[in-house]
Amino acid sequence: MLFTLSSLSFCTCPQEEEYNVPDQTTSIKNYEYANCSELKKIYLPENISSIGEYAFCGCSKLTYILIPDNLTFIGQYAFCNCTSLESINIKYSNLKTIENYTFYQCSSIKTIEFPLSLTNIGDYAFSQCDSLESIYPTPNLTSIGYAAFMSCAHFKILSSPNWREYTNLRYIGEYAFANCPRLYYVHVPGNVSTIPRYMCYNCTYFPGLDLPSSVTFIGEWAFGYCTSFHLLTMSPNAEIIEPFAFYGCFGLHRFSFPSKLRKIESYLFYGCSFWDLIIPSGIESIEDFAFARNTDLQSIQFPSTLKTMGPRAFTQCEWLSTIIIPSGVPSIGWEAFTLCRRLRSATIEGSLDSISMGLFCNCDSLTNITLPSSLKSVGNAAFAQCSKLPNITIPNGVTTIGNSAFQYCYNLTTITIPSSVTSIGNEVFIYCKSLTSIILPNGINTIGYYAFYHCSNLRSVTLPSSITSIGKRAFESCSNLTTIISSLSPSILIDIDIFDTAPINELNFETPVFSLLTPKFKINTIKFNFTKANTDKKLNEIQSLPSLESFSQLKNITIGNINDFTIPKSFVKGDNVDIFIANDISSIDPDAFKNCNIRKFEYYGRAKLDGDFIKNAKSCQEVVTSTKYSGDQLGGMNITSNVEIKYEDQVEATDQPEQPSNQSEQSTNQSEQSTKNEFEEDNNKNRRNDNKKKTTGIIVGVVAAVLVVVAVGVIVFIMYKKKSENKSEDDGNYLEENP
Repeated sequence: MLFTLSSLSFCTCPQEEEYNVPDQTTSIKNYEYANCSELKKIYLPENISSIGEYAFCGCSKLTYILIPDNLTFIGQYAFCNCTSLESINIKYSNLKTIENYTFYQCSSIKTIEFPLSLTNIGDYAFSQCDSLESIYPTPNLTSIGYAAFMSCAHFKILSSPNWREYTNLRYIGEYAFANCPRLYYVHVPGNVSTIPRYMCYNCTYFPGLDLPSSVTFIGEWAFGYCTSFHLLTMSPNAEIIEPFAFYGCFGLHRFSFPSKLRKIESYLFYGCSFWDLIIPSGIESIEDFAFARNTDLQSIQFPSTLKTMGPRAFTQCEWLSTIIIPSGVPSIGWEAFTLCRRLRSATIEGSLDSISMGLFCNCDSLTNITLPSSLKSVGNAAFAQCSKLPNITIPNGVTTIGNSAFQYCYNLTTITIPSSVTSIGNEVFIYCKSLTSIILPNGINTIGYYAFYHCSNLRSVTLPSSITSIGKRAFESCSNLTTIISSLSPSILIDIDIFDTAPINELNFETPVFSLLTPKFKINTIKFNFTKANTDKKLNEIQSLPSLESFSQLKNITIGNINDFTIPKSFVKGDNVDIFIANDISSIDPDAFKNCNIRKFEYYGRAKLDGDFIKNAKSCQEVVTSTKYSGDQLGGMNITSNVEIKYEDQVEATDQPEQPSNQSEQSTNQSEQSTKNEFEEDNNKNRRNDNKKKTTGIIVGVVAAVLVVVAVGVIVFIMYKKKSENKSEDDGNYLEENP
C-alpha cells in the first residue's frame, strides 16, 4: 500500500541530514516529518512518549532513529515506506502495541527486538520488510495481526531459544506469514486454537511445523503452495480443515487424520505426494479435487463410513493402481478418477446408483471393472478412452448408457448389455475397434447418433423389436460389419445413413419390417424367419415379402416361417441364386423369378405349390424337395432329387435331411445339408425338446417291457422247477412199490 502525502502542508522537514528533536518535545505529531526525503538520522529526546501516525512515513533516506525508553506509543504508518531504515531499537521502550502498518515497506530493516511490554502486533505491521530475517516474540505477546509479516522476502524464523516460555499467544491473523519464500520455522504455542487462512501461504521453503493439540481449526490455504512442506505433526483435536489448506504441498507424503475430522474438503491435498493413503473410519465425505494430482499415490483404503465422493476427487493420481469403493457410497462425483493412467482394477461395491460423467475417463491401463447391482445409469464418457479395457458387464437394472460412455475403448471386445437398458446415447462405442459383435437386448428404445461409429471389427448386430429410433450414422465406418439380424418394429425411425460405408452382405429378418432394405447394401444373403412376436397392427397390412430385384449381387435366399406371407412378382433378380424354403408357403407368384438364374431351388414344405414359378425363371439347375412332397414337379419343373425329412407338427428350417433317394447325388446333397444347418436354431429348439421327451418316453417304455418279460420268465421257471421236483418224488414212490 502506497500513500501520497504531498498535499500535507504541515510537515516539518529539517534542512540537515541529521536532526536532533528539541529536548522539550514530548511527542511527535501526526505527519510531522512525513516525506522528509533528505533526512537520514534523527535523535529523539528522553521526554518523547509518543510518535503520531505517519510521523516519518516516506522518509526514504532515513537510516537511523534513536528511540527513548519512555516511548509508550507509535501510531499507524509511523515509519511506513522508510526504505533505507536498517534497524530500530525498541527493546527498552514501554510499547504495548505495534500499530497497523507501522513499519510497512521498510525494506531494509534486518532485525528488530521487541520490549517485554509488547502484547500486540498490528495488521501489516512489518509487511514487505524484505530484509527482515527473524523476530523473537516476548512472553506477553498475545496476538499477531492480519498480514503482519506478509511478503517479507528474507524472513526465516518466528521463534526464540526460549520460545516454549511464551505461552500467551492466542491469535494469529490471516496472511500473517504469507509469501515469505524463505520462511523456515514457525512455532505455534499451546494456546492457539486456530490456524488462520493463508497463514503461511506460498512459503515455498517452509518444511513444516508441529501443531499443538489445542488447534481445532485450520483455515483455507493456510499452507497452500508450501512446495517444500513435508514435516507435519497434526493436532489430534482438529475438527475442521478448510479447503485448499495443503494445496500444492508437493513434498507432503503422509498425513495423520484427526479422529474428529468428518470431511476432507475441496482441494485440501491437491498436488501433494502421498504414497499410500489410509483414510480412517469416521470420514464421511471426500470433496471435489481433494486428492487430485497426487502423482505418487499408489493405493487407497476407504473407510466403511464414507458416504460421498466429490468431482475429480482423485483425478490425475497417475500411479494409483487399485481401488475398492465401499458399499455405503451412494454417489461418486464426475471425473473422480479421470486420468489415473495406471489404474488397473476398480471395484465398486453396494449402493452406488450411477456411474457419473467421466468417472474413469482416460484410465488407459484399466483392465478390470466390477460394477454394483444397484447401478441404474452409466454417465457420459464414464469409461471413455479406457484403451485397455477388454470387457465389461453392465448390471441388470441399468436403464441408460450416456453419451460417449465407452468411446475410444480400443481393446473392448465384449460388452454385456442387460435387458433393462432402454437408451444408448450418442457416440457411446465410437472407435471401439476390437468389438466384434453386439447383441442389443429387447427393451432398448433409442440408439444415439454415431453410437458405433468406426467399430472396425464389428461383424454382426442384432436389432430388437423394442427399438423406436436409431440416430444418424450409428454404424458408419464399421468396415467389417456384414450381418444384421433385425427384429425391428414398423414404428422404427431410421436415418438413411446409419450403416454408411459398412459392407453389409447379410440381412436376417425376424419380423416383417423391411426398412433396412436399401440399395446401398451389397447384399449376398437374405433370410426371412419371423420368429419374434409382433402385435403391431401395421403388420396386418403387409401381404407379401418385399421385392429384392435391386440387390443384383444376391446369391442366397432362405425362407423359414413367414406366416401367411406370399412371394411376390419380380421377387429376385440375379445369377446363380440359391433359394431355400423350409416350410409350407401360401403361394408364389408365377413371375417371381422371371429375371433370375436359379442354381438350386429347395422346398421342404409338404403342401403342394401350383404354378410355373420355376419354369418361368431364366434357368434353374436343380430342384430339391422332401420325399413327402407329392408330385414329380415343382413350379413347372421336374424334381431332380428328394431329401428324407422327419416331420412332426411342422417342418423346421433347421431340419437335417436324410440321404437323397438318388444315391449318385449323395455328395451334392451333403453340401446342401450344411447350407440348411446354417439357418437360425431358434425355430427348432422346442421341437428338439419334444424329441428328447419322446425319446425318454420310448426308453422308459422299453425298460418297463423288459422288466415285465424278465418277471414272467422267472415265474415260469419257478413253476416248472416245482413241477419237476413233484414228478421226481412220484417216480421214486412208484419204484419202491413195484421193485
